[in-house]
Amino acid sequence: MTERWRSQPETSRLRRRAARPGALLLEAMLALAIFVMAGSAVLALVSGSRQSMDRVALDRHAADLARSAMAKIEAGVESAQSLNGPVKPWSADPEGEIVFQVGGEDPSKRESGWELRIETERSQFTGLTKVSVTAWKRRGTGDEIAASYTLRQLVRLSGK
Repeated sequence: MTERWRSQPETSRLRRRAARPGALLLEAMLALAIFVMAGSAVLALVSGSRQSMDRVALDRHAADLARSAMAKIEAGVESAQSLNGPVKPWSADPEGEIVFQVGGEDPSKRESGWELRIETERSQFTGLTKVSVTAWKRRGTGDEIAASYTLRQLVRLSGK
């Protein structure tokens, strides 16, 4: 009798498994679908953060160009008129990385995609001029701006 009692639960388990053929396959496919969705979400987050990092790098570069132009104007090395317009690239880095030149002549005459707009106006302070330097880069060939930075400062301009 005890043998019969033990065999009944085993046979009922076998019947339950046989009654649900494909349940294991369905479970595996559901787990795979959840894994793929989670992976897609992680990849979307990584892509978004990469685009944000690229945007921050462009904004930082625009700020660097504006500060460099302002420093040249303050030092009297360049005038506002000579710096206005496209920024020409140059390679003075020993490792060959392209570095951007603000003003001056570049023999290669290549365009970097960056532009400077420099505006000057008289201020209420004697001998000081309000200088606004805006550095920007367009996205592709359209009118959409990828990055820009404006720096305003009172400067004592030289006679150049």
